Amino acid sequence: MATRDIIVIGASAGGVQALSTLVADLSPNLPAAVFIVLHVSANAPSLLPVILARECSLDVAQVSDGEPIQRGRVYVAPPDQHLIIEDGHARLVHGPKENLHRPSIDTLFRSAARWGGTRVIGVILTGARDDGKVGMRAVQQRGGLTIVQDPLEATFSSMPMSVLQDIRVDYSLPLREIAPLLNTLSCEVADEEGRFSVPDEVELESRIAEQKMESAELIASVEQLGRVSFEKRAREAEKHGEEALFKRDPRAKGYLRSQTGYRLFEQRDKLCELLTTDVRKNRDWLFESLEYPLAGGPKRG
Repeated sequence: MATRDIIVIGASAGGVQALSTLVADLSPNLPAAVFIVLHVSANAPSLLPVILARECSLDVAQVSDGEPIQRGRVYVAPPDQHLIIEDGHARLVHGPKENLHRPSIDTLFRSAARWGGTRVIGVILTGARDDGKVGMRAVQQRGGLTIVQDPLEATFSSMPMSVLQDIRVDYSLPLREIAPLLNTLSCEVADEEGRFSVPDEVELESRIAEQKMESAELIASVEQLGRVSFEKRAREAEKHGEEALFKRDPRAKGYLRSQTGYRLFEQRDKLCELLTTDVRKNRDWLFESLEYPLAGGPKRG
């Protein structure tokens, strides 16, 4: 029977110390593979694997593209590459940034949820902004377990708080209590995966991140993702009596997917009329962040 043998961990500001503390308490016999994304500079090698290896009783290494996943190992995402879990292997892709980051926590968590389902345990630690929120939602939708560091003790509370504001997590704990819990949960039998289907948005986002699509399929997927996102947001707005982030406009047929994670209408001038007040204030910044001009495909670098 399947156990909870896939642990994905995301951290940002304040994350080196938090990760060092967490991995130091992981059991040397941990029956799970651990995957870590920390937001780091793209312009220099990461020392995180070396730092964590000093504290951890498990093997710690930077991921190599295509290597098979093994239990009892810690896999660290390298700079400027998204880490993806796919068919029992770890993959690295230089896809578009998400939430202004590459590697992105959302990208890792979403791929883990898609492939691992109920076997996944997601952990969000200290960090600014909200990378990881969407990924943790995907983990929960697929029947995985969700854990956040207590925002009151996190060096930067924004990331764990953003998750707590979005979903009802399974555990919110002080940092020192997370590793002992992982040691226990990783030995438990996972629920039947068939009970938790892959949401359309998770499937589409995962396939886009894999960077395997031809141009026509990529454009069609981005357009479909825009429709899925709009319909979901519209339902939420109707439920809560709020204005939708995007209003449907028949002239805006195409969508742009930005590195910030927003799905934007192709018609930039019309976009200003469609966004709510809060987002409209930042429209120039959003336009500068666009990384998916539909005519040219994704930019590299």
